Amino acid sequence: MSSNSNMENNHENAADDLVGEKYDGLLYEIKDLEEIMITQFHNCEAEDKVI
Repeated sequence: MSSNSNMENNHENAADDLVGEKYDGLLYEIKDLEEIMITQFHNCEAEDKVI
């Protein structure tokens, strides 16, 4: 019985790792989007000042 619960733990750990990797990837994507949005916002402000 102990080997069965051990297998289940391995599956859970693998799932946690997968979710963790996807989460890290999403965090990087969000940071990139944030930088793009900030850059575009500053560009718009600069254009407004020129006009």
